[in-house]
Formats: sequence, C-alpha cells, structure tokens
Amino acid sequence: MNLKILKIMKFLHLINKNTYNRKRHVLLIKNSVYFDAHYYMRQYPHTNWSQISPAEHYLTIGYKEGKDPSPFFSSQAYYNENPDVASVGMNPLLHYEKHGRNEGRSISATQQNNYSISMARNIYLYCTKFLGKMLYHTQIKKNQKARILVCVHLFYMEAWPIIQKYLENLSPYQYDLIVTYINTHHDEKTLDKIKAFKPNTIFHKYPNQGFDIGPFITVLQKINLDAYDIVFKIHSKGVNTAFRFVYNQIFKFDDWFYNLLDGILSGINCHKTIDTLLNNNKIGIIAAKNLIITDPKHKQTLTEQFAKQLHIDLPKNYHYIAGTMFALKSKCLMPTKNLHLQIHDFSETKRGTFSLAHAMERIICAQPEAQGYKILGLQTLHKHYWLEKYSWQRTSSLRLLEDKRFDLDADFFYKTLEFRRIKTYALKKIRIGDIKRRWIDGKLYTLNECAPFLYLTGNKKVYQDYCRVNSQTSKFDMSIKRFENLITSMKNGINTRQVPVIYGPQNILMDGQHRLCFLLHKYGVNYEVLCLHLDIDVHQNNKENKIE
Repeated sequence: MNLKILKIMKFLHLINKNTYNRKRHVLLIKNSVYFDAHYYMRQYPHTNWSQISPAEHYLTIGYKEGKDPSPFFSSQAYYNENPDVASVGMNPLLHYEKHGRNEGRSISATQQNNYSISMARNIYLYCTKFLGKMLYHTQIKKNQKARILVCVHLFYMEAWPIIQKYLENLSPYQYDLIVTYINTHHDEKTLDKIKAFKPNTIFHKYPNQGFDIGPFITVLQKINLDAYDIVFKIHSKGVNTAFRFVYNQIFKFDDWFYNLLDGILSGINCHKTIDTLLNNNKIGIIAAKNLIITDPKHKQTLTEQFAKQLHIDLPKNYHYIAGTMFALKSKCLMPTKNLHLQIHDFSETKRGTFSLAHAMERIICAQPEAQGYKILGLQTLHKHYWLEKYSWQRTSSLRLLEDKRFDLDADFFYKTLEFRRIKTYALKKIRIGDIKRRWIDGKLYTLNECAPFLYLTGNKKVYQDYCRVNSQTSKFDMSIKRFENLITSMKNGINTRQVPVIYGPQNILMDGQHRLCFLLHKYGVNYEVLCLHLDIDVHQNNKENKIE
C-alpha cells in the first residue's frame, strides 16, 4: 500500500483519521532512506515479525527503547540536537521525515563506529612503509634529528589501532606524542595500548567542547613551540555515515578519514612532509591535496566575524583543510597560541551551528599564508568521487551567494541552505498576508500569530518566551535589543538588499520573520513584499545517498 491509496481510502471514508495517520506514519518510516529493516530486526532477534512490521515496531516501541532505525541515524543524537522534539516525545525519524528534512535539521549516525583494517589496506600500509623508507633513505638520514610533535585527539577511542598504524611510519624519527580525549567517555584499555606503544605519551582529558580544535588549542598553551620544528595535528573521525559530501566530493564510510591520514602520514608522504617543512622555506603547511579548499562566501563571512573579535587579519580567500588534519611548521602556530584560548572558551561540541571551533580550524590553516608561507597539497591514492560539475552547479544552493540582487544572512545560509538542492529560484512580490511560518509544533501560522508581531502590538511576555525556546532549539538569539536594532535599521532604510526567503506553494517562511512582522505591523496584510522564492528538491537526500 502506498500513500496515494491511503489518501483515496481516507477520501472514501474507508478508514478513519486515526488509522490513516498511523498507516501514513508507518509508510514514512518504511520508505525513509534512513530505515534499514534488516539492521533493525537484528536488534530484536526474538520478536515475531509476522505480527508487527519492523517499521511499525520502531514507530511505536523501538525509539522509546533508544533503538536506531539504521547505522546512519541515531535516535538519541537526534533528540540531543533537537530538544524540542525530545520534549514532546515524538519519534525522531518520523519527525525528521515530516518536518526536520525541510527545516534543515541535522542528523547523526549511530555512535558506534566500525573501524577496521582490511587485508588489502594492511598490504597497502606495509608496502608504502617499505617503499617510503627505500625512496627517502637519504632524506630520512638527513632529517633524523627533526624535532616533531604529534597531537592526536581521540573522541572515538576505537580509531586508535588505525592511527597507530600510521604513526608507525614515523618510526625513523624521534617524536613526542600528546593524546587528548573526552573526560566523560574513554576506554582505559585503549589508553593502556597507547602507553605500551609509546610510553612517554602525554595525556590530557577535556570536556566535550570545541570538537577536536578546542583541545588542540588548549594543549598549545601547555607546550613550548620553540622546542619543535614540526607539529602534526590528527584526530579520529566518525566512519559510519554511508556517504559524506565534502566540497564537491563524495566519500564512502571511512574514506575521508583515510584520505586525511594518507595526506601527511602515509609511508611515503610522511617523509615528504617532514623533509619539505624542514628544508623548504616557502612551505608552511601540508595536507592532502584534494582536501585543501577555499571557503564559500557565507563561511568566509562567519569566519571573518570571529577573526575580527579576536583581532586577527585573515588573508583574502584563505585556504582551509576540510577535515583539519595537517602538518605545519611549529612557528606557524604562534599566532594561535598567543590568543590564549582555553577549552572553556569553546561551546559544547554540537553540529548545526558555526562556532568558534569552526572559525579557528580555518584561522589555524590560514595563519601560515598570513605569515608569507604557501600551503602544499600531497597526492593520495584514496577513493573519493567528484560530483559531476555541471549537474552540481545547476542545483547548488551556493549559486545564491553569487547573485548580486540580494544578500543572504550567512548564519541562516549555513544552518538551513548550505546542502540544499535549489532547482529554481526567483525574486517575487508576495502579499504579506499569504506568507506562513512553521513553528516547532509543525503547524503553520500566519505572521500576525507570530511572536515578533505580537511584540509589536505590546505583548512582550510572548516574545520573551519565544526567545527562550528559540535559543534552545535553533541556537539563534534574536533578543529584544537585536529586534529593536533591526526595527531602527529598517526605519532608516538599511539592509534593503536583504530579502525574506520562502519556499513551496504555501509560501512557507525560512528567513526574515522579524522584518516581515515589522512590515505587516506597519502596512497591513495586503502589503506586497519582494521575497526570494525557492523551489527546493525535497528528495535530495535520497538521490545523494544513491551516488556510487
């Protein structure tokens, strides 16, 4: 049975509303790209599946017991990132398929990561290690006294065996090892293995703040950079996501992780990296060539905002390593060290918001260029798949940033539009009374029912409650002070190129609520406003996950 048949049955009164909703929800779960029936059934080996379908079981029972619908969707992580959904107890995958996808909410894979080294990879690691020592015998002998520091952040402790394999390529050199990990969850057995591998390893544990960047920058305050020539920065990465989209590239499962490691620590590239950073005065930082990118406009804007607060001058069109594993001259880290940032300066690790950690990973990579050095990219043999350029550009939301007719808020674009596929877009005049706003309960509201409009009519309590809930769910703070500043700017004709953003035949609002409420209060429901209307491909995730 499909949704069309259900609708016909409901129309003909063959099923009641409750039955229709239940069956519709089962179909949404069953047809979701993030539901794997075989994976799910393995979590309940003694269940009689002839009495209940896996989709219906997850919809009614499984999610309440914390079960995941597939390795690529974590029920608990979705609740953690979307507390408004957790507060009402709605099935997380159902919420995502009904509302979260269109609202741009993020998802996470299950927390267990399957790090494994296949026979083919073991052969590859062994051969490249042997080949590297043979090809770079002279350079290794010359550079044996290099002063090297390796900083490893182990969020996923299970990644250590793979990282150890790559660190073994540094065996011809003397190097110091610092390992950081999260204080709330770590594995003592893994820490013992690290001590056995390198007894003088220094360990630091931190709260889960600032991703891998917060611990790395905090460690910089504890070490004497003048005691080292080269610093390697590496970290564990989750590998359970079926596909990762990274700047026009597609990586399967652990391919991005290996690509980053190969760029600086493969049996060949590790010697090339050390020799270049020691003996080439023009190169300051090295990473995998295909992962050295230039940020799109909105991320440059967000990074520049943090850099301005930190009094840092960024090079125009700075380069950045997507994945943040690199090796660099230790002196290139001095500007970062001199910021005196500590772990408590970073927010809790959480995806979906451009934070200080996101800005600093770019600033760290940009500092060598600011000091006059160049960035060098090394070739890797690891698999990645380039998206077909014309097809990508034809539907990429990034093309909105190049349109000179309007400006988009950088934070809104990062949270909501960055990975969307926009089939078409146009500037249209729309009657302000026809624009709708979807709130956290999933319902559609007219603008005169929204908190910013009610504030303008004198109801400050409703707006204060709105600000509290909104800061918890979207991490976007539109305080009364900011709203009043916006009102003042609009009265003075400032930001006239910033237009509200809507989508769909129902004119559902994505951005610009406060501006529209001000105009509605001033001119009424029949006033026409110029909006950016988007035709969004709501099935994009299904298509992207099928890329081979």
